[in-house]
Parts: sequence; structure tokens; C-alpha cells
Amino acid sequence: KRASMIHLYFNLIGTILFMLVFYLINIFVDFAFSTIDEYDNPSANIAKIMRNSYICKDAFANLV
Repeated sequence: KRASMIHLYFNLIGTILFMLVFYLINIFVDFAFSTIDEYDNPSANIAKIMRNSYICKDAFANLV
């Protein structure tokens, strides 16, 4: 029970920190996959952002 709570908090904190850093960098460097194109499906863009954030978060967690 304790390990599952630690795992949950680790994932929540990691996701929140990554999203803060991601959006701060996105202010200065416009990531092409984070902009919503009027002809593109907005749900697909959200899926791309979530996929990339999970990949980067997991890569960072493996480095730590």
C-alpha cells in the first residue's frame, strides 16, 4: 500500500514538473506538434503531446 502511494506521488510530481518545463520551453521554442492546426484533429494533437510527454518523462526517470 505504501509503495503504491509512493509510485503515484512520484508519477504525479514528475508529470507536473515535466509539463511546467515543457510549457515554459514552448513559450520560447514553438514545438510543431503542440500547435493545433485547423485542419488537424485536436484529439490527435492531444494524443501526440501526451505520448511525447510520457516518453520524455520516462527517459528522464531512467536517467535519475
